[in-house]
Amino acid sequence: MDQTALSVVVVRSEKAAVEIISERLFAFGASAVAENDADTHGGPPGEGSVVEGDVDVEGPVVEVGVVAEHGFDGADVGVGMVELTADILSRHLPDLSMVIGRLSAGGTICAFEVIVAGTAWCDAWKEHARVWTAGRFVIRPPWLDAGSPGTRVAEPACAGGGLPWGQGDQIELVVDPADTFGSGSHPTTRACLALLPAALEAADSGNLADLSVLDVGVGSGILAVAALKLGAGTATGIDIDQQALLQSAEVARVNGVGDRYGASVGDLAAVAESHDVVLANLLINVIEELNTDLIRATALGGQLIVSGLLISHRERALAALSPLTPVQECELGGWLAIRLSKPAKGEVSEGKSGRRESLTHEEPLRNP
Repeated sequence: MDQTALSVVVVRSEKAAVEIISERLFAFGASAVAENDADTHGGPPGEGSVVEGDVDVEGPVVEVGVVAEHGFDGADVGVGMVELTADILSRHLPDLSMVIGRLSAGGTICAFEVIVAGTAWCDAWKEHARVWTAGRFVIRPPWLDAGSPGTRVAEPACAGGGLPWGQGDQIELVVDPADTFGSGSHPTTRACLALLPAALEAADSGNLADLSVLDVGVGSGILAVAALKLGAGTATGIDIDQQALLQSAEVARVNGVGDRYGASVGDLAAVAESHDVVLANLLINVIEELNTDLIRATALGGQLIVSGLLISHRERALAALSPLTPVQECELGGWLAIRLSKPAKGEVSEGKSGRRESLTHEEPLRNP
């Protein structure tokens, strides 16, 4: 088997197992994991034409040698289930089968199928692409027109209503994520976009064009580009994936902000300067691992937005990012994004225990 070959898999599972399955998918080489409600997803596997190599076939494809006993047939994958779609290294298909088997043996309802095997996955997903609306933002891939009938998906309201989208005309984001994360379809991306206008406003000290933005784990660059189109002066994207840097630079160019965007490969620890707004759409374990550098990279009086959090991870995230103060939150599709404020100079003191204590009097605002 080609050690670099990729396959697209669809996993359907109870919500309780989503985190562990997502983490395994990333460990198996996924560049992104898309999440949808299994009972409402518009493109269920097994329907229409899928591709194995260069040959069109009908129905689901299961690669030879992969245990297929955990497929969808006979599995209860109805209302309340979650569907995860990801590209993983084909050599890890047996490993995925083992993970699903162990979860099933433990009583978790879950199943998976391979819908595209080999290298044809790169273009196969495009037929399911949509135009997404997220408050002021209209997000579309370059091969779809923003006004195409039947392609626009209405943005679901966050629980409790009232999103801090900001005021103004609609902003179009043209994004081709290629094989990076950030098409605009995932709730974590749209929740970040929800909080972005307020973050820029809060960090603005009088000239929006002077603000600098840092996007950690930039992926397609959608968040950095959105910040630039809202008026931020400069944005920098960092990622450990070279492809993400190339793709985000192209997305910035297509959206007319390439001259204000820069990207570099490497770890957050290597970023020496601080930024007015820091964006981190990452999983909770990564946020906990990078917490010190995330706080350091956020300028005094600046704003940090973290996303990629399950709602149950709220307290873990806040503990990891103390003494930053949570001022706004958005829940979307079972995911949580939090905007935090870093106290300005003179508002933070060092306690006797060595723990930094926030002296800010800004009232935390939950906007779930």
